[in-house]
Amino acid sequence: MKTGTLGVVMDPIGTIAPQKDSTLALLREAQRRGIALFHFTLNDIDIRDGRAFGEAAPLAVTGDDADWFRLESPRDMALGELDLIFMRKDPPFNAEYIFATYVLQRAQAEGATIVNDPQALRDVNEKAFVAWFPDLTPPSVITRSVDRMRDFLDRHAHIVVKPLDMMGGHSIFALDRADKNLAVILETITAGETRFAMAQRYLPEIAAGDRRILLIDGRAVSPALNRVPRGDDNRGNLMAGARAEACELTPRDVEICERVGAELAVYLCGHNADGALGIIINRPSSMKLGEVFEQLSLNNQDDDLANQKILKGGPVNRERGFVVHETGGTWDSTISMCGNIEVTTSRDVLSAIAGGQGPGRALLALGCAGWGEGQLERELRSNSWMVVDAAEEILFDTPYERRWAASAALLGVDVSRLGLQAGNA
Repeated sequence: MKTGTLGVVMDPIGTIAPQKDSTLALLREAQRRGIALFHFTLNDIDIRDGRAFGEAAPLAVTGDDADWFRLESPRDMALGELDLIFMRKDPPFNAEYIFATYVLQRAQAEGATIVNDPQALRDVNEKAFVAWFPDLTPPSVITRSVDRMRDFLDRHAHIVVKPLDMMGGHSIFALDRADKNLAVILETITAGETRFAMAQRYLPEIAAGDRRILLIDGRAVSPALNRVPRGDDNRGNLMAGARAEACELTPRDVEICERVGAELAVYLCGHNADGALGIIINRPSSMKLGEVFEQLSLNNQDDDLANQKILKGGPVNRERGFVVHETGGTWDSTISMCGNIEVTTSRDVLSAIAGGQGPGRALLALGCAGWGEGQLERELRSNSWMVVDAAEEILFDTPYERRWAASAALLGVDVSRLGLQAGNA
């Protein structure tokens, strides 16, 4: 992708708080890399006869939070001529925001790369999206009904309520059963039962902060941002006075990000009444097969083999190796799968592979994915997964980053056209 020009659609840059504005930080880094910047507000972009245009104001940013930008006179520009466009308009997430994504989608069709994808911006409301991951989140309800929010409070005793379309801690309330302002807060948050709002069970762990983790192409970036509320406030929002600190990712953070951040292709190895086990086949780690050979004191002279990446097979038994391979040879601990595929967990197959005597094609994963009794069935009913027959060419020959799309294609599904209703493969 070319990176010569970058347009940013945002609130007027003169109105931001430069000391804590992430868009400004991105623009400063882009400028440092020699990228030409152009500034747009929603008033500056439009569609004319099916093409996206904008009044592009050349932008320069400084490192001085007291005097952080320079704007030149705008000029008319076809948005598709830009290499990259950031959509950084702050909420409210309303009809005008949605209409702006239509303009950007036309620019995308004309060649510009839009971050984030316009359809994803429409589909993934940052608060409502937790409904797709109920096992990773506290109990919650999204409703217009004051009575249902009261019932939710009765069940959980201490809750947080918030609007779905705002930011910065705006209109977030922590409530308990004794709160005398309960009625007016619920009436206000739902605008008299005319607007959807969210309620979640209160988590006292918020006192230690909440984490903002960047995902780039589905991969978590460390360190993360931990936002610690003030002692007299429950909100972890910087705009509400929370303190920012860097923090390393925990194993649980990584597990959640792996669930949320990227589409998974899982080779299902076993499924019965007690649960299911599978191996993720499209999440390479930084470890290479040569490092495993070295740790096991196995002699290998094949550089291409040594440079083969180890897969992150899943969050269960992370220290255990699973070799998925073509049939051939006899190994101490092997399960035969459908067709010409086996899964081996004993060292002898790795020794044979290192010495050039192993199965013809193989991959090594550390860890596996597991489901408890009935869990996978529930996920299948909720359309969280697409189910396809295993294909050896996808397991062994398809590049990691294409395995999910290639699996879906076996069903005739073009993943570029999928919305949130799509599952994993």
